[in-house]
Amino acid sequence: MVLKLNPNTVLKLLVAIVICLIGANLIGLVSYFGFDASRLGMFDLDQEGNVPTFYASASLLFCGALLGVIAAAKKKQQSKDFVYWLFLSIIFVFLSVDESASLHERLITPVREAFSTTGIFYYAWVIPYGCFVISMMAVYVRFIFALPKKIRFMFLMSGAIFVAGAIGGEFVGGYWYESHGVDNLTYAVITMFEESFEMIGVVIFIYALLSYLGSELSDVSLGVCD
Repeated sequence: MVLKLNPNTVLKLLVAIVICLIGANLIGLVSYFGFDASRLGMFDLDQEGNVPTFYASASLLFCGALLGVIAAAKKKQQSKDFVYWLFLSIIFVFLSVDESASLHERLITPVREAFSTTGIFYYAWVIPYGCFVISMMAVYVRFIFALPKKIRFMFLMSGAIFVAGAIGGEFVGGYWYESHGVDNLTYAVITMFEESFEMIGVVIFIYALLSYLGSELSDVSLGVCD
């Protein structure tokens, strides 16, 4: 049996899921702040261990799997670039575990105590993760610009959107949390945009990877349709 994944079909499915998750979160916000009722914890984008967390972790793991397939194909072709694909695969598997286990949050207290961070750096994990992102950008410049134009654009766009949500959202959220706390509509909206940007960035990246498999590695046994 050959598994065939059409990038456009997968894109539509993932977009539908993301819209449903954001919509459920909005219903929860209206319920809580408008009618003093439940926030629908199982669909709350600001909570862990629920449906959005499972989806986010699974989508990141799917990215890791696709990157692993590309890395294996590149190695078979004896391309030196397979190392870049393999390392990206490892990173996304780690991000999947991080999403489900909230590993980055365990860095907040020690980093905050070490650097006495406040304001936009209140969620201090953004410092080591931000440094890592900058390092990755420096290492991957040549790799990114060697990609086909369409794929390169989607890689850059997905990365920018994801980082804007994951790190940029934490800047804004950390500043607001320190000043006003978490039990208010503004903070809830900030976290909603943060998580939404992350999910949208991953969706675009998955589409880019499937498109790359279909157009550049059509002989891969995964059987991806372009």
